[in-house]
Amino acid sequence: MTEKKSSLSLSQRVFKCDNCGFEIDRDLNAAINLKQEAVRLIVLACELDSADTSRVKQEEKANFC
Repeated sequence: MTEKKSSLSLSQRVFKCDNCGFEIDRDLNAAINLKQEAVRLIVLACELDSADTSRVKQEEKANFC
């Protein structure tokens, strides 16, 4: 995993890792990071939903009238 640089000016469009030399467009890198965060949050939400439903009592029939 590459280390986060302290700051990049907006004119610097390509990120280059000082350790391994990996290069990536900064907008593509940001898109990848956002996707990974979205997936992490969805998985977290699904885990919470499945955990919460085990504690909810399900009624066989519901009377709404």
